[in-house]
Amino acid sequence: MQSGRTRFTRVVRPGRKRTEDWAILGISAPGSKRVALADGDDRLAARVVATPQGSTLLAALADGAGSAPLAALGASLACHHGLQQLARALQRGILTSSDGRVYDELIVIIDQIRTALQNRAQRLRRPVRDLATTLVLVLASPTATWVAQVGDSYAVLRHGDLARIAFWPHQGQYVNSTAFITDSTAPRQIGRFAVTDAVALLSDGLSPVALEHRSQQAFSGFFLPMWQELQHRDAQSLEGPLRALLTGPGVRAASDDDVGLVLALRTRRRTQPE
Repeated sequence: MQSGRTRFTRVVRPGRKRTEDWAILGISAPGSKRVALADGDDRLAARVVATPQGSTLLAALADGAGSAPLAALGASLACHHGLQQLARALQRGILTSSDGRVYDELIVIIDQIRTALQNRAQRLRRPVRDLATTLVLVLASPTATWVAQVGDSYAVLRHGDLARIAFWPHQGQYVNSTAFITDSTAPRQIGRFAVTDAVALLSDGLSPVALEHRSQQAFSGFFLPMWQELQHRDAQSLEGPLRALLTGPGVRAASDDDVGLVLALRTRRRTQPE
C-alpha cells in the first residue's frame, strides 16, 4: 500500500462461484507530529483467497519505527512478504493441518519476513534496524482465525456483539517502546481464535481511542459502528469519511502518532462449487 491509499486484491479460484467474500477498507495517515510526511510509516495490505473451505482473508499491518530511517520501506516489505508467505501456506493446505502445525508455520513465516528484511538491508549496506517495524498478520478462514503479532500493532475480532482484542499491544521496557520484527529476540504472539465475520488491524497510534487500557479490552463503541457502516455501504464511499475521522481533532487530541487501520467484513455466505 502506498500513499496512504488502499491496495487490496482478491484471488478467486476458477470453477467456483464467488463464495464468502469480504468487504475491505484500509486507511493510513501520518501523525500530527509528522505532517510534513505525505504517508507516514504505517503500511497495510490484504487479499482474499478462495480455498476448498471457502474464501479466506489474509491481512497485514506494519508500523515502521519512528526512529528508523527506512521505516516505511521495512513496513512495506513486511506486509508484502507476510501476505506472500501466508498465501503459499494456504497452497500447502495449512487450513487442514493441526493447530500445532499452523502455529509452527506462522513462526516460520515471521522468520522468513525477518530474513527478507535482513537481505534488503545487506543490499542497501544498512543495518537491519534501519528497517525496523512492527507487524500483525491475520488469516481468517471459515474454520478458524489465526493472528500473529510482533510489537504494538494488533488485531481486533468481532464475536457476537463485542469487539475483542486478540493480543494486547506489546510494551517494551521503556515508555512508548515496543518490539520489532527485525529483532530475532522479539516476542511473538500467535494464536487461534474462533471464526469471525469482522476483523480490524490497527497501529498503536489508534490505541488511545480504540482500546480500554484499564481493562485491557477493545472499545466496542469504536469498532462496531464502523463494521456496521461497511456492511451497508460500499467500501470506497467510506474511505473519505473514515480518513476524516482518523485524522480529525478527536483522534489528533489523543495521539500525535501515525495511524493505520484495516477493516474487513465477511459479506456472503458459502455456496457450493459449480
